Amino acid sequence: GSRLFYMGKSYYIELLKEDRIDYKIEFIHSKFIITTPLNAEQTKINETIEEFYKQKAEDKITKLVNKYSDIMKLYPVKLYFKNSKTKWASCSASNKISFNPEVMKLASSLIKYVVIHELAHIQYKNHSKDFWNLIKKYMGDYQKKEEILRGFEKKL
Repeated sequence: GSRLFYMGKSYYIELLKEDRIDYKIEFIHSKFIITTPLNAEQTKINETIEEFYKQKAEDKITKLVNKYSDIMKLYPVKLYFKNSKTKWASCSASNKISFNPEVMKLASSLIKYVVIHELAHIQYKNHSKDFWNLIKKYMGDYQKKEEILRGFEKKL
């Protein structure tokens, strides 16, 4: 009865224990299938799930960053994907952007907002009026997205 969030929705997990040595996770037909050795360890299952989110984040977010970088004419020096207990993403003073793979649990419109928000920090290193005006230019309903995200942050 366990579930995982992915792209804004909750999906059931099917756990398959087989005579094998590795752990595998797939998202097929609207459910997660996690295949494990017969003597599966919960920590290894958790690592497999984290790796799934990281792989999906690297793929989807890199594409979104490339798309919105071209639209906004703001380009990060480098992208990182690492877990954070408190943030969805951050932009350093040297324009390196780090994304929390947990962002893949959010709906796609919220992921898009996080990307636009961090790209805007390349131009403005603060949350000034100019910063928010830049975000509004690319996402008119950003305030609603910000409000929804704050609700999810308590679960990070």
